Amino acid sequence: MAFSFTKNLVTLSLALGLAGGALVAIPAAPATAAPSTTAGVVQQEDSAASLKGGRIYVQAGTTVARRLPTVDANNNPLTYHFQGRPLDWVTLENNLVVFEAPATQEPGVHRVTVRVTNGKGGRAYVKYIVNILPAEHN
Repeated sequence: MAFSFTKNLVTLSLALGLAGGALVAIPAAPATAAPSTTAGVVQQEDSAASLKGGRIYVQAGTTVARRLPTVDANNNPLTYHFQGRPLDWVTLENNLVVFEAPATQEPGVHRVTVRVTNGKGGRAYVKYIVNILPAEHN
C-alpha cells in the first residue's frame, strides 16, 4: 500500500492480488484541530468522506464522528471493520466512525485502526490517533 499526497488529493494504491493494483483517488479531509466546545458538547463530522486517518481530539463526555467513503473509484462498495479489538466507546455505523468518549474517560492517547475492503480483494487501513481531552467542568 502506498500513499502519495498532493494539495487536495490523497491517492491510495490498493493491491488486488495477482491482478496488480488499482488506484483509488479520494479527496483529503482537512487537518483536524483541537475542537471548540459549545455547552460542553463537541460534535464534529467531516462533510467530505475520506480514507485519510490522522489525529482526532475528543473531549471526555462528547462525540466526534468521521465519515468514510461508501464506494471506491471503480464504484465498488466499501466495507469497514475494526482491526483488532476496538475501544468500548468507538463504533462503526455503516460508513461512519463514531468516537463517543464517556464523561469518566481519563485523558490519554489511543489508537484505532479500521480495515477497508472493496469485495474485489483490495484492502486498506485507516489509522486514527485519538486524543482524549479532560472533561469540561462548569
